[in-house]
Amino acid sequence: MARIDYAVHGHGRGHASRARAVIARLLSEGHSVQVFAGGDGVSLLADLAEVRPRAPLLPGRGAVRALLSRGHEDAARLRSERPDLVITDGDQAIVLGARRAGVPSLAIGHDLVFSACVLPRGLPPLSLVRERLNSVVPTRLADARIAVHFLPLEARLANTRVARPLTPPDLASPRDEADARALPSEPFLLAYLSDGDREAVVARLAEADLDVVVFGEGVRARGRVRVEPVSRERFVAHLRRAQGVVATAGSNVLAECVLTQKPVLALHTGVHHEQALNAALVARAKVGDALRIEDLNVPSIRAFAARAAAKSFAHVDLAGALAPLDEVALESVKALLASR
Repeated sequence: MARIDYAVHGHGRGHASRARAVIARLLSEGHSVQVFAGGDGVSLLADLAEVRPRAPLLPGRGAVRALLSRGHEDAARLRSERPDLVITDGDQAIVLGARRAGVPSLAIGHDLVFSACVLPRGLPPLSLVRERLNSVVPTRLADARIAVHFLPLEARLANTRVARPLTPPDLASPRDEADARALPSEPFLLAYLSDGDREAVVARLAEADLDVVVFGEGVRARGRVRVEPVSRERFVAHLRRAQGVVATAGSNVLAECVLTQKPVLALHTGVHHEQALNAALVARAKVGDALRIEDLNVPSIRAFAARAAAKSFAHVDLAGALAPLDEVALESVKALLASR
């Protein structure tokens, strides 16, 4: 069995949540996995494998220099420790290190969609250029790639696969009676807000005079808008019951909406380029609407709610169209190890 270094970008929970399923699958196959992560990644992954702390590299002044410096450090370590394979989810420095050290690498990420997949025309050009530049290292230097997405797409580069996020067991499990009694009895919208001016979004939702349950930190209830503390279990319970979802356009929450066939009003700031592209893809697939947060108003909210109630949005069988990430990752690992 192989010795694998798995590096996870430690900003936010999305990368680590996705890596958790893949690491568990690799361990079940007998592979040895050493994890490099920071931030929330440490707490989310520490029960699965040894985690070596690693501060995330963030955009900004000095980012390129920091990337090259860490890549140099990773190359030296990899030459010394000689793992059989490197896997990265959002950590670009270790791809540089692996290439320099001659260790094969597998890159996993939702950003790879924009550089390694066939995309529809008409996406925001500036955002597309920015995302392609941001993912140039794993796109060009990794030996294989897995683009993780919330819609069925085709790869355009060799040694690239497209996978869907795993369906968490709690998304598919039946709701028990106690859980059902704790949910709103009337039709409602679910909101998940992680970016932008969240208070402004809640204010517009309240003005629309609709029943809305909001999950998000730093927001307060008003009117018919109720705020729930952040809880994975409670969010999933509401998602199964909601008529539609209002959410900032992160890949993970959009995947959950598509997998549960819930229409989504995908919001973005216009300067978060990945989310701007995600929102545009939502609109083109007709699984929801897309809006800049600053353009959100009462008519647009009510129009979305009416279409959601009428079930006029498209449904996409994502589970039937794409294999789950853990299966695709295992197949990619076997292929890379066999080619050594």
